[in-house]
Amino acid sequence: MATRAIRHAASGRKPGSPDERHHLPGRWPHSAAPPAPAAASAPTAAPTPEGTGSGRPAFLSPGGLAAAWPPDTITVIATTGPIAWRRLAYELAQVARRAGRYDFASFPAPIGRGRPDPQHTRALLYCHGDVVAGYLVLVDASTAGRYHLTGRQHTDTGRGQLRPTVGLVFVAYHLRRGGIGRALLRAAAEHAAVAPTGLAWWTPFTDAGAALARSAAGPDGGVWIA
Repeated sequence: MATRAIRHAASGRKPGSPDERHHLPGRWPHSAAPPAPAAASAPTAAPTPEGTGSGRPAFLSPGGLAAAWPPDTITVIATTGPIAWRRLAYELAQVARRAGRYDFASFPAPIGRGRPDPQHTRALLYCHGDVVAGYLVLVDASTAGRYHLTGRQHTDTGRGQLRPTVGLVFVAYHLRRGGIGRALLRAAAEHAAVAPTGLAWWTPFTDAGAALARSAAGPDGGVWIA
């Protein structure tokens, strides 16, 4: 994968329109971090998504979005974005929900024009070739404190601070350990205008989630939790 880019699909225009492309940021080299925060150092892993017994990713991107979404790029989708993008984000949220056996999808159902939500939910989707291979949901949430991953100790430091929070990271089975989780985390931090160490995390952690969070831990070995 030679390049990655972060693009925003929240304008309300039809995906792929010239106007929307004009408002999308450019690319950065795969080997370099985005302009703002430093890159994290470890990829994520995720449970096998349904429908991947053949080893192929389960998430096909609609043909109508192909022109608006080059390979190896990350798109940020807001709850107020175009409905075609919100449908795609919701589909990924449902796949992640089933694989993780969660009660609810982490991105709202795409109904009507969309509306803002109190947590400012955003979905980051990673396009690999002609498929959507990675998903990260980002919300703004009040922190519950600081969690030290090595000692598994929780403190009340920073309790009540509003921080951009990683809710869930999901990567297609056969592309795990390929840097997609790390790229999503880096893009989430850039989108939120913080360093990766400034992100908070939903708990509890899976083993894979703890490994990714550890890569973005602060000097004290801890991360913010919500």
